[in-house]
Amino acid sequence: MANCKYCGKGAGLFKDVHPECEQRQEREDAERLAREKETQAKAEEIKTILISPPSESTEEVAVLLDHAAGGDPDLIQRGVVEWFRYLVSNAVLDDASQSRVEALAPAILDRYHINGADLPDNLWGKFVRICACGDIDRGVLPTRVKVTGNLPFNTETGEIVVWVFPGVEYLEFKTVRSSTRGYGGVSVRVLPGMYAHLGQSAPASVSEGFVLVDTGLLALTDRAILFGGSHKALRIKYRDIVSFTRYDYGFAVCKGNQAATSQAFEVKDDLPGFPFVLVQGLAKLKSRN
Repeated sequence: MANCKYCGKGAGLFKDVHPECEQRQEREDAERLAREKETQAKAEEIKTILISPPSESTEEVAVLLDHAAGGDPDLIQRGVVEWFRYLVSNAVLDDASQSRVEALAPAILDRYHINGADLPDNLWGKFVRICACGDIDRGVLPTRVKVTGNLPFNTETGEIVVWVFPGVEYLEFKTVRSSTRGYGGVSVRVLPGMYAHLGQSAPASVSEGFVLVDTGLLALTDRAILFGGSHKALRIKYRDIVSFTRYDYGFAVCKGNQAATSQAFEVKDDLPGFPFVLVQGLAKLKSRN
């Protein structure tokens, strides 16, 4: 005799559930689903209020949020998270919208004692990155981060560090050719230490691509790309760069001299494409000055 999978008591011969237990579980599942739908609907209402706030007053917006959430702080936080997901996935904002959102976001977090760093999936960090891209679009130098501590490179007087990326891989594009020609056939030992090579000689091999050189800290300033690794230090001025190439995680640059090789930086950032957008935008800002 098997036990009921819900209550654990004997269910009878060839049975693993009591009919009344199964019915009760179905009711509980339906009630739980209904509560979840209601909660999600309220969270969506909170998100909608924040997307199109009827007032610039944080307190007036908060009154509407409190009413929508019924005073439930957990529901408020869920709605705020949904709002940030919307902002990150719909990153294109006009000047007026960005100014309004930038003022409202920290005010709402402070009003409800929500730490931006505690938002899931680094939503706050992604939001700040999107705001920095908005600065670039408006022709404004982003000043979104504060750098503390010693950097592994020297900056010029008055140079502004705009962003820092840790754990970046620095790569150089190289062509590698084998120094000797190999043999396409077989080798037969004829005497100790002497081999006869049978068959035609094979051509020397050639391979090319990006080769890892070092790993370290990458900084983008208002003037240049700076990199400091365990045995490699770089300063690439924006004015010396003739081309940028975008990759999913990072970018490559090429300077404007005949001996120059492409130099790439693999950046594992939370917002793919951000390092490229930022470095190219900073280079354009520098060219206008």
